[in-house]
Amino acid sequence: MDKHKIREWIIYISMGIVVIWLILKSVGIIQTPFWLEYGIPISSFILGFLAFYRDFVEKLHEVIKSLAVLTNRVDHIEKDVSHLKTDMTEVKEKMKNIEIKISL
Repeated sequence: MDKHKIREWIIYISMGIVVIWLILKSVGIIQTPFWLEYGIPISSFILGFLAFYRDFVEKLHEVIKSLAVLTNRVDHIEKDVSHLKTDMTEVKEKMKNIEIKISL
């Protein structure tokens, strides 16, 4: 399994633990002291949030990298188009000269 799948499993397992804990707590099966009562769901929520955050940051990094590549490609296209513009102005000037010669 790759790291992305492992983080997804961590997110699902931690949120599952919170849901199971909430169900058991609301039914009255779990009778715990106050410090432990909120320790499991809070730590599970924090673990899930950190795994989600890490996954989000990696995807954001991929988007930034793709955007940099796209910007680089656009710059190359812009350079190519500028060469075409100069070539077209030369062609227009030559066509004007040809039209003048034909009209004489």
